[in-house]
Amino acid sequence: MKTLIIVFILSTGLTICAQTKNISPKYLTQEQFEKKIDWQLTQIKEVPTAIQNLNIHNNNVQKTSANGGRIVRSIFAENIVNSKLLAINTEYAVYAQVLFVDSTVVTSSASGNNPIWQHAAGAIFDPTSKYWGSNGKPLLDKVDLYLVDTVYIGGVYKQVNFNVNDTLIIDCVWGAPNNSSLFSALAISSQSVSFRIPYLTNSTAHGHFSSIVDNAGAPVPATNYKRIKRVLSTRDTLKSANDGYFVIPTNINVGAGEIFMVSVVYKPGSVVPPLSVMYQYQGGSPQTQNSFRAYFYSDPSSTANYNFIDKKSYSGCFYHHQLGRYNKFTNSILNLCGYPDSESGWDIGFSVTYPNSSVGLDDFEKTGASLSQNYPNPFKGETTVKYTLINPAKNVSINIIDITGKEVYKTNADNQIGAHSIKLGSHLAAGVYYYTLNIDGATSSKKMIVQ
Repeated sequence: MKTLIIVFILSTGLTICAQTKNISPKYLTQEQFEKKIDWQLTQIKEVPTAIQNLNIHNNNVQKTSANGGRIVRSIFAENIVNSKLLAINTEYAVYAQVLFVDSTVVTSSASGNNPIWQHAAGAIFDPTSKYWGSNGKPLLDKVDLYLVDTVYIGGVYKQVNFNVNDTLIIDCVWGAPNNSSLFSALAISSQSVSFRIPYLTNSTAHGHFSSIVDNAGAPVPATNYKRIKRVLSTRDTLKSANDGYFVIPTNINVGAGEIFMVSVVYKPGSVVPPLSVMYQYQGGSPQTQNSFRAYFYSDPSSTANYNFIDKKSYSGCFYHHQLGRYNKFTNSILNLCGYPDSESGWDIGFSVTYPNSSVGLDDFEKTGASLSQNYPNPFKGETTVKYTLINPAKNVSINIIDITGKEVYKTNADNQIGAHSIKLGSHLAAGVYYYTLNIDGATSSKKMIVQ
């Protein structure tokens, strides 16, 4: 058995205020955290081959605006491992953590029983992170739409009671990262990293099951929220089932500039008595209830490496923990608290389809507009310039400059969606000129010749 304290924010002495619903913010030092929490981990000896050897990141070729694409079972932590060429068992390893709705149950080992405080495991998909794309580039730009069609949850389900129907609850939330009604903002100031996590309901009642809410405690509207229930079966107890992943179809369209979050909670199909043993470590008491353990990546030799973050996006992982329920454990820090996970990454993957990627395109191309070469060219008298708008614009104009850079002509143009044409050049003397289409500040220019 291995004990690891993931105190990513506090490991440098930094304190953090956890912004969660229905609790008073509290500040923790590293010493306080280590005294109050004992997180029991066990390294997986038989990690499914898919977890160790998948290289989805390198197989996803970056697309251009002319073509859509799809990434399949792409995992943030795994992509970082591949990108940074981290060595297994020295710079990273795969572990398992028991998830449960309550902290009144325990894991058991030779050293005694310990409360299970990991409530929910979550992952954030922000397509602007370079770890989703290829060649060190983001997958998508902020102007691109995308569809999250499937979520993959790495984990293992162990049954000792075959007469109940346990369930994984998968909550999906999406929206603009600056939407404070949907997301709580956290940061690691020493690393200049900003995080976003969802709000959860809170209760001191035994067996309470948390739900994602907005910052006022109200249900999140269906335009930004979807709950999926995955009933577990005996087949899920096989490590070879789905290559060690629980496959969750989602089919959620996400808007331009929005991030997508998934939170996973295990809900038992029967009433679980306090002090039930959910997992048996070496030398511990036998497991008495069914349990779900989620896989995650972490550095076995460090608790302050900050490997699993991207400072230029919101991509990453988070967790919610609960302590001190039902007066069974008195070492309560916060009844419900959420933290970004920077020193480890949950084995949660995404399959994402996108119609276009604007990465590497200039501002004009990102508008989706097109500007054609004038015809005829060269010309005498007049020439025709055609352009197309696929999005409405506020201001559209065309101007002409000569080879000295002097503006010789400017006119407003049609700003409605559709194909347009305009006649130019009737007043121009022979020579070389450049015409420019300006759409709300985004420009494209081409050369024309007057004979």
